[in-house]
Amino acid sequence: MRHWPGVLVIAALSGSCVHHSLFHADRKALQKADTVQHLQPIARNSLEWWYFNGHLHDSSGREYAFHTALFRRYTFPFRSIWMSNTALADLANDTVIRHYHFYRSREFRIATKAIPDIEGPAIGFSLQSRTWQLRAKEASFGLELLGESGTTAVPMAPNAVMRCGKQQVGYLSMPWLDWRGKLRMGDGIVNVSGSGWFDRQWSTLKLTGRRYSWNWISLGHDSFRLMVFGIRDDRRDTNYLHAAEVGPNGAVRYYPAESWMLHGSEPLDKVTGGKEFPQIWQLWIPGMDLKVCMKACIADAVMTLRAFRWPFMTYWEGPAEAWGLYRGEPFRSHAYIELTRH
Repeated sequence: MRHWPGVLVIAALSGSCVHHSLFHADRKALQKADTVQHLQPIARNSLEWWYFNGHLHDSSGREYAFHTALFRRYTFPFRSIWMSNTALADLANDTVIRHYHFYRSREFRIATKAIPDIEGPAIGFSLQSRTWQLRAKEASFGLELLGESGTTAVPMAPNAVMRCGKQQVGYLSMPWLDWRGKLRMGDGIVNVSGSGWFDRQWSTLKLTGRRYSWNWISLGHDSFRLMVFGIRDDRRDTNYLHAAEVGPNGAVRYYPAESWMLHGSEPLDKVTGGKEFPQIWQLWIPGMDLKVCMKACIADAVMTLRAFRWPFMTYWEGPAEAWGLYRGEPFRSHAYIELTRH
């Protein structure tokens, strides 16, 4: 079937499909012993994904950034649809290369129920103790990285559950990843190291439709990792807005929406993306004594996912430089930002 990826996507987004609403974390509050289980695929949820990003550099100090994600969408009658999305940025040349793919379920191998170990045509990853082994390969680029974490998976909301009205999103992260390994760009291979983030979410929200959109910012610092994120519906009402600070020991402190301010400015022009994608962000969290400004490293980080030639999701995702004051002391760091268009 020549156009099967597009057919599967259209079926997945169609209102005629059965949308699973069971949520794994409904059964009980998330306990630490359950975190490995929650990093595994959970077939009963309508949408789930595993996500990695990182800021990297080679021995000469040249900087790179990447993100790669694997999604699984449950829908009747196809049971599940897989999708991967990978991007690699060369910050010195202000360029980014990206690819996304759709797959049949049988193209993925889930090796064990004890630990996350998933292998597909263009992406694969496994976790041993607190170290991720990540592989992504395309015709024009690839990466092979080991990411060692200083913490186990931690909940990014109380009990790892964001509640958006009657809908729910499970959310775990390992935000203290130290990456090392190799990047391939064309025929060249370079050794790199750096830091990054792992996210794991599972959801009953129809995030691939028009009903929900999200904004997401991760910020690195020597003393903390910070995630700021929000989900809103098609009426532009905010359903969930939250921030989570994670210390080197895995301790998490939550900040509700009323305790911080975030402002975006300098949007892209209509040719490159439109007003929905600010390129400069200012964040103030008085409870952390934190004031920070973030600026996108590469403006051309707009991605439009298509089934056949029909666009069904447009978003901006890429690295940013960050600078500001933390407890009265100036700092410079890195951030990663994802914004949806609708």
